[in-house]
Amino acid sequence: MLVTLPTDKIYFDRDFNCRGIFTPQSCIELSENIKQHGLMFPVVVQPSSDTHTPPGYEHRLIAGHRRFIAVTLLLQRTEIEAIVRSGLTEDQAKLVNLVENLERKDLSFLEEVRSLKALFPPDTTPYYISKVLKKSKNWCYVRWNYDQLPEHIRKDVEQGILTASDLQYIYCAKATERLELAEQLKQARLSGKATSTLMRHRGKRARTRKDIHRMLCKLMDEGIEPLAYNALLWAAGDLPDEELYA
Repeated sequence: MLVTLPTDKIYFDRDFNCRGIFTPQSCIELSENIKQHGLMFPVVVQPSSDTHTPPGYEHRLIAGHRRFIAVTLLLQRTEIEAIVRSGLTEDQAKLVNLVENLERKDLSFLEEVRSLKALFPPDTTPYYISKVLKKSKNWCYVRWNYDQLPEHIRKDVEQGILTASDLQYIYCAKATERLELAEQLKQARLSGKATSTLMRHRGKRARTRKDIHRMLCKLMDEGIEPLAYNALLWAAGDLPDEELYA
């Protein structure tokens, strides 16, 4: 339901937003856009009766935290257009927050990683996350397993040297080859070369008939029927054993 609400009755919880804490200065460009074109996307709130808010608030903000700051703090407006979502559990509210940020591409790769870890239990599978978020299994796998990478690879990601695309290449390599590949991708990035070119020229090991037969026997023994394209990728040498098992 779309309504116009008084901003002083909406509880802004900094810790709830999956983006984490951000500065008002980062919302200046957004506030100028809202001033010129209006609020293109309403914020999303839930009634205070569905959650816990301090006394005096009627709603809690669950999505649109940067827009809220732009409207209230920078533009000094006392009302804001909002969509009211009633009957949400805490996890459902967090999911709304995450999905909207993902759809608007408002999150960095590391913010996406932290958001998934905060929302889903440790034993969740990337496949389940992909169904919930309507994202590809590959997208979810790269982010969900990020903390399993060696520390120096994660440091290169945090410094902006390696990207999410680079991590996809690294995950698809054999475990024994990942460190070497990560270094090659890092040097390519630092020298300004396209990493896609590096990967095209990187040697691939085609599977032998014995390899393929062994894998098929193992999968059939475990009652697993792999998707055809995954089996073909593995047979061509583009998908490591552990990825096919997963």
